[in-house]
Amino acid sequence: MDPLAHLVLYGFSLMISGKVEAALDLILINSFPLVGNSETSLICITSKWRSRESITIDRDQEDVTNQHREPLEVNEDLKRATAKTVVWKREQASETIGAYYCEGKLKDEVTRIHTMKMPLGASFHPVALTVTANKGEHVNISFIRMAAKEEDAVIYKNGSFIHSVPRHEVPGELEVSYPQVQPQDAGVYSARYIGGNLFTSAYTRLIVRRCEAQKWGPSCSSHCPSCTNNGICHEDTGECICPPGFMGKTCEKACGANTFGKTCEETCKENYGCRNYMFCLPDPYGCSCATGWMGLECDKECKPGFYGSDCKLKCNCHNGGTCDRFKGCICSLGWHGLQCEKEGSADLSPQIENLLDPVELNSGVEFKPFCIATGMPLPKSEEFKLLKQDGTVLRPALIVTSNRSEAMFTINRIQPRDTGTWVCSVQTVAGMAEKAFQVTVKVPPVPQYAPRLTDSGHNFLIIDINADLHLGDGPVVSTKLLYKPAKHYQSWMSVEVKGTTKRLDNLEPKTEYLFCVQLSRQGEGGEGHPGPQARFTTAALGIPPAPYNIRFSNTTDTSSVISWTTAEGHSISSIIISYKIYGKAEYNHIDIIIKNTSITQYHLKGLEPNTVYQVQINAQNNIGLSNPNTSFELKTLPETKAPYESKGGKMLLIAILGSAGMTCVTILLAFLIMLQLKRANFQRRMAQAFQNVVREEPAVQFNSGTLTLSKKAKNSPDPTIYPVLEWNDIKFQDVIGEGNFGQVLKARIKKDGLRMDAAIKRMKEYASKDDHRDFAGELEVLCKLGHHPNIINLLGACEHRGYLYLAIEYAPHGNLLDFLRKSRVLETDPAFAIANSTASTLSSQQLLHFAADVARGMDYLSQKQFIHRDLAARNILVGENYVAKIADFGLSRGQEVYVKKTMGRLPVRWMAIESLNYSVYTTNSDVWSYGVLLWEIVSLGGTPYCGMTCAELYEKLPQGYRLEKPLNCDDEVYDLMRQCWREKPYERPSFAQILVSLNRMLEERKTYVNTTLYEKFTYAGIDCSAEEAA
Repeated sequence: MDPLAHLVLYGFSLMISGKVEAALDLILINSFPLVGNSETSLICITSKWRSRESITIDRDQEDVTNQHREPLEVNEDLKRATAKTVVWKREQASETIGAYYCEGKLKDEVTRIHTMKMPLGASFHPVALTVTANKGEHVNISFIRMAAKEEDAVIYKNGSFIHSVPRHEVPGELEVSYPQVQPQDAGVYSARYIGGNLFTSAYTRLIVRRCEAQKWGPSCSSHCPSCTNNGICHEDTGECICPPGFMGKTCEKACGANTFGKTCEETCKENYGCRNYMFCLPDPYGCSCATGWMGLECDKECKPGFYGSDCKLKCNCHNGGTCDRFKGCICSLGWHGLQCEKEGSADLSPQIENLLDPVELNSGVEFKPFCIATGMPLPKSEEFKLLKQDGTVLRPALIVTSNRSEAMFTINRIQPRDTGTWVCSVQTVAGMAEKAFQVTVKVPPVPQYAPRLTDSGHNFLIIDINADLHLGDGPVVSTKLLYKPAKHYQSWMSVEVKGTTKRLDNLEPKTEYLFCVQLSRQGEGGEGHPGPQARFTTAALGIPPAPYNIRFSNTTDTSSVISWTTAEGHSISSIIISYKIYGKAEYNHIDIIIKNTSITQYHLKGLEPNTVYQVQINAQNNIGLSNPNTSFELKTLPETKAPYESKGGKMLLIAILGSAGMTCVTILLAFLIMLQLKRANFQRRMAQAFQNVVREEPAVQFNSGTLTLSKKAKNSPDPTIYPVLEWNDIKFQDVIGEGNFGQVLKARIKKDGLRMDAAIKRMKEYASKDDHRDFAGELEVLCKLGHHPNIINLLGACEHRGYLYLAIEYAPHGNLLDFLRKSRVLETDPAFAIANSTASTLSSQQLLHFAADVARGMDYLSQKQFIHRDLAARNILVGENYVAKIADFGLSRGQEVYVKKTMGRLPVRWMAIESLNYSVYTTNSDVWSYGVLLWEIVSLGGTPYCGMTCAELYEKLPQGYRLEKPLNCDDEVYDLMRQCWREKPYERPSFAQILVSLNRMLEERKTYVNTTLYEKFTYAGIDCSAEEAA
């Protein structure tokens, strides 16, 4: 068989079965399925309530790649807001032939519609593009001979030979017959002469319902409704799939010429209406012409007396009715029914009467929307549906019927994920109607930080609300301060707060209180959860006690240092020191007032030598002065004078001490000189590290604070301008990290006149040009990204002897991978772990904060259209206040899609399927890597796929294998990981969506990552050699 034909037949063989989702209206229009000299197209249309981003068109050959065919150019349809299209010009006929599908996604359900295009000049033509049969029925699959040849005719099923006819016996119509067809007989059948190929073959597709006629359900025991006008009963849902041009529960309602869709609101807008349009619907319907048309190209009108799709229905009109090829029988006044056999008024299609306005709700409230409809007959309860934005179908809880039907739906606890377009749908025998409305669900605000104490007294506290930063949605319309005594079992008291601080009076003295802040937004259920708690204590009532534990130290002939201790829990505004010479009647009235009560010592000067003083220390507040404490004696030292008699001995002593002092000074100077020489030598080695290396062509070029990559493309942007650091302003200290081709050193740098810590990155002398180019690319990325709290920010760069030194923020806690592994306290300090029943020094909240920090930083990167390409815990640094910051941008690219064309080291264990197979990198492939990073966080630094080789990963990932759920991981967190690892890149969540999910988890304060030490606890495995190999 011709290889290309075998390839297309393989694609056809994938189209055996399909799926219908009641909540998803999906149609595929195949114009000119017989490809000749005309322009041909495919149009995929979804419901007008859905986004066209949820649909796609592609070739039906998922597991093979045809190098002779260009990728499909799928565009937005200009005539329909919810459609996509592929158009082939006349000269592209050879590219057109093949199998295709239109795919729509809603929630976790995927609906596919299949179709085919074949050559007009084929030796045979199928009688129909698809054939649908019930299990056990007699079926003939027929091909009409279009050209006679002296060759044997052959028939294939799914690309495999099944039948041949000798050259002298080839009839005008080839047939494959199944007396009792079974589901396994379904597939794509093709016919051609034995010497033919793809361009002379004809195809048809057999669809077999797994149930017998008029049966549906898992065991095929339920009875189908009477689907009229050639509607097909779906074996899984029991619903009638109506042909294009008909609607209603049983497809009885005819819509007229050039209309289609579940509600017949779609129209063929071209000059010839629906002519030349083959409509394909989800299995088991298959493909047919619109009502009023027939033929493989849907270009023939129905013969008189016939109507419907493919003109298979015959009019048998009674009581004066006439036949219309689009609608069937047009009845006289007073009659209705398919054959005008029913007397009385005609049925009226349902109409939704109430205007459903956009709704904004707060998370967790009960939502009760109404849907009001009229029609004849009136809609029943089971004929109403409410479709949520994710495709979930809700049924009414209550219905009231008079001259209209009112359906009420109840959603107990609405959630942010319910935000989107909702549709009220009603379907009767007379037709179908839908109306959409917008639902927006907001999350009530929650303060991010606890309140702070500004001032206090014995009966009051002044509280700083500290609620400027909050999680959830605004605007904030109400702020409450909640408080209660910490040791009393009583309910919370609350007070409304206007502004940023609140004074609470009439509190109990010397009492500890709990405080938290509650924010609210407008609407029912707008009150958020109270924020983090803080504890503050009022002062004791009355005058404060005097300071105690009085001590004198460093006393000389004229001064002494006085220290003291104050009692806790008392309001003290100042400390007063009074002193006088012993024996005098009164103090000298010299009071020293110390306003800052955190000071617990004072250097008292101006005293007389060899004198005894009386000292008193008192505390004071707004009520009064403390009771006098005991007076303390302080005696200064005598004034020092050298007697003449001992002058000789003193001089000898001075000489000895002077000699010893000089010796110490000499040793100290020698040590300092050696230390300085060592530092200078370290600096010199840094400067000369690359001095003797000669390269034929520099990887990067520098010029006055600009950087240019060598081999720059013609249309590349201008050279990168970077903040310059002077070489002499860098003082290297220690090596803090080292790899095969690079090194990271801690240094002190001078920037804008200020000294600060920095991490200096540089390349080793034997690094390749590609390594240098990636390193220069990191500088380019950091310059373009600008500042963000969750990205390691650039401080400056320095060029020295043709090499680049990159200064970035210094992260005191190192990389996240090592930080996580150090938290494995059962390995580092088993006694502490057992005593505290914990497996990690990190809490669930801290781990989720790391994940949220990285998601926030990656969201910023994606908005800037940068792809990281090496997202892993080892490339996340932990900065001040334990904030996670994304680092290592050496592989980053400022493009929406990047295709790697060079060989190099690859982080296989973190790479997405499309990156492994095709070297294609997008933000969606960064999302995959983020899912692996999230697994690393939850597993406290485990090695992904520990125990597996890279070769095994290449084999198993396309087969659906994924990292297993860590034992300490909540299902919701693992579900987020699995979403990141979806095979189709466009099905993965965005970083913004990931951040929303993580923020919600942080708000709920549930233990999503269990770090409690349980029986037979084991950490996820670590294999450093496997990580280096990846």
